[in-house]
Amino acid sequence: MGMIDSRKEGREIFPPLGGTGAFSGRWFFFGILLIFLFFTLSSVLEAHPFKSGEKLTYVLKLRGIPVGSQVFEVRDGMRIRGRLTHLLFCSVKSSRFFSFFYYINDELESFADIDTLYPLRSRIRFQEGRHFRNHEVEIDMDRMTALFEDKNSKKRWEQEVSFPIFDLVSLIYWLRTQNHRMGETFSVFFIETDLTYGKVKEIKIQVGEPEQVSTYVGTFSAIRYSEAGGDNKITLWISQEEGNIPVKLQLSTRLGKVTAYLAKIEGREVKEVS
Repeated sequence: MGMIDSRKEGREIFPPLGGTGAFSGRWFFFGILLIFLFFTLSSVLEAHPFKSGEKLTYVLKLRGIPVGSQVFEVRDGMRIRGRLTHLLFCSVKSSRFFSFFYYINDELESFADIDTLYPLRSRIRFQEGRHFRNHEVEIDMDRMTALFEDKNSKKRWEQEVSFPIFDLVSLIYWLRTQNHRMGETFSVFFIETDLTYGKVKEIKIQVGEPEQVSTYVGTFSAIRYSEAGGDNKITLWISQEEGNIPVKLQLSTRLGKVTAYLAKIEGREVKEVS
């Protein structure tokens, strides 16, 4: 070990700004890099027509009768395998009256990559009548695999996947960022789970003409997206007004087609509501 030079005692601890200071050489370029990354990340976060804190509430109707409520919410996500995420949350609950006949308490959490909105992790907890589902799906974008886990039976299985890939919630938010042409049909890969199994399947989505959609908060001009073929299990109407908000959603269920009508908007302003 070298000797301590007593002549250095009392000198400046921090070097002055200049050729050897904190803003020179590699530290200068490191600072520039941090500023660049900050503004790049900010532009990515602002590119989407939604942000953390947005909450959309819907009234669910079955054959015209209110049966419950649905909520979509954007929350702060976490970093998964080095990637930043949005937490896209959806819940469906039956009304007190309808619960006497058929109890529903569903939740879906989608940790979606902020750049692509592909889900990196999906948590699916459904309780419908006497049926329960509790699945978790991990999407490894580098290995292009989906790892399914049934939390109830502890079974796990893996499937190779292609992109773009979505669960129900991330698909809805991804469509909000798109600008598809009327009459266009395109394919995505969709994460589907039933009572005992989960898989990724290819579905085709067809883009319809603008329609006037009446909701509890006003009437919107909206583009219709529907699953092509079969019985159109998923149909979604997204407003052309500011925010590209899903104003109406229809799903085919074992009870029939359930339709969700937008009833409340929180965490954002929508100016163009007629």
